[in-house]
This record gives sequence, C-alpha cells and structure tokens, in this order.
Amino acid sequence: MLFIKYISDKYGDSDDFAPPVKIPKGASFKDMIALKGNSNIGGLINTQVIQPLIDANTRLARTDFPDFNDPNKLGEGQAIVDRLTNLVGIFQKPELDFSKNRAENDDILGDAYE
Repeated sequence: MLFIKYISDKYGDSDDFAPPVKIPKGASFKDMIALKGNSNIGGLINTQVIQPLIDANTRLARTDFPDFNDPNKLGEGQAIVDRLTNLVGIFQKPELDFSKNRAENDDILGDAYE
C-alpha cells in the first residue's frame, strides 16, 4: 500500500514524459481511497489497482504485492472491510504526502523502488 501511495503521489500528476512507473487510469492511491467501505475492498484493490499496475509496468510482478483479499491475514466480511478502510485512511494522512519528492536520490523510500 505504501508503494502505491508513493508512486501515486510522486508520479500520478507528473508531466514527465517517461516516469519510471506508469500509473494506469483507475490504479492510483486516490482510486484506492474511493474503495474505502466497499464490501469487496480487498478484491477490488487486487483487481482494479494492483493488476493494472502490474500490466502497465514490466518491472512489477504479482509477487511484489500482498493479497489484499486474504482472509487468513485480514479477516472476513466486515472485519476485512474495516481493516483495509482504516489502513487506507492511515496512508491518506497529509503527513504522508510524497508529491514533493522529485529529485533523484531524494529519499530512502523512493530510492528503494526506483
């Protein structure tokens, strides 16, 4: 989730002609926010956010991401909805805005993903 938040902030509104990560329409952190409270939030994160990112970026693989619909780790029914909704809310905090990180070698988090 942090990776999706980071690339959405840094490259989502970028006018760079060749950002290192392509974010397809519908696969940004903002789109993840729109899923908060949805009864199928985990499945939708997997299929509408993660899979399009993988399809658009050859350097990404499904194994790079957790299964956001795993009942063994996240629970079932309302429990998974609440957990993922709360988790998205945590990453939604203004203190976690990575949009200003534009320079090469700008931070440890970005360098790890690029």
